[in-house]
Amino acid sequence: MREASSYRQLVILVSEENLALGLKALKGLGLKVDKKIRNRSGVWLMAKTSMEGAKAIMVALSRTRHPESGRRIFPTAKSQTHLKGAEAREFEKGLKVFTLGTEKIPEGRHLWVDPRGLPSKGLKPHTIYLNYGEAFGAGNHPTTRISAEMLYESMDHFRKPKVLDLGCGTGVLSIAARKWGASQVWAMDNDPTALEAAARNFKKNRVTGISLKERIDTCRLKFQVVIVNINLKAAILLKKLVDARLHPKGFVILGGIEHHDLDRLLHFYSDFLTVGKRVDGRWTNRLMKKKDPSI
Repeated sequence: MREASSYRQLVILVSEENLALGLKALKGLGLKVDKKIRNRSGVWLMAKTSMEGAKAIMVALSRTRHPESGRRIFPTAKSQTHLKGAEAREFEKGLKVFTLGTEKIPEGRHLWVDPRGLPSKGLKPHTIYLNYGEAFGAGNHPTTRISAEMLYESMDHFRKPKVLDLGCGTGVLSIAARKWGASQVWAMDNDPTALEAAARNFKKNRVTGISLKERIDTCRLKFQVVIVNINLKAAILLKKLVDARLHPKGFVILGGIEHHDLDRLLHFYSDFLTVGKRVDGRWTNRLMKKKDPSI
């Protein structure tokens, strides 16, 4: 029997009003929509494509414009690798446990990420267990690691701080915040596939005290640490929410930023002061605090 082929899962956002145009465009690209999920962000479309064709498809999606307004029809498009058969077995051989940020974290406070799923016997308290194939990231991206270091560093200024994780993805940083002593964590993501994966990971790791939300309009809490480890566009769009929910003496962690985008980031956060920075390859993170208006 022939083994199932590996593929790329596309998760594409389109507005309700542009749905017909979007479906037509996807059909023109040879994509078949397998699933639609509606939420307050719009309509999320799921489709599969080949490993080889994924890059060209993603470029085509970014260039698909409305014929009248000229705006992008698909404001968000993500892809995730799903390995099958021999490729999956070969990949699994290389999976190893790794540390989640180490530079500024005392040795006794290190956390480990195990991407091989749950162990056959008891859970280790300093380990976060994930399945490598879930959602968009397993905690080993450079910006996640350096965001984890900044998370520990900023949490260390408070006793049992509240943490807000905007764009939580698989929930790795939210779990880390609870394991490092956060009194409450609110994790938010508008991607339904990320929310499903985060919920599974919270349950799998037996972590409580995390409120998982698509939006946090009703939240009135002030958070001592706010994490925005996504990208420049998200950091800009979420600026008002950061302002509203950040404690006056709190820290904001801005990650997923490429060097060439740093000037734009600092322009939009000009009322913030940089108190820490990390660089890893083409990625740069900033740890920031609100400037004192009296100065």
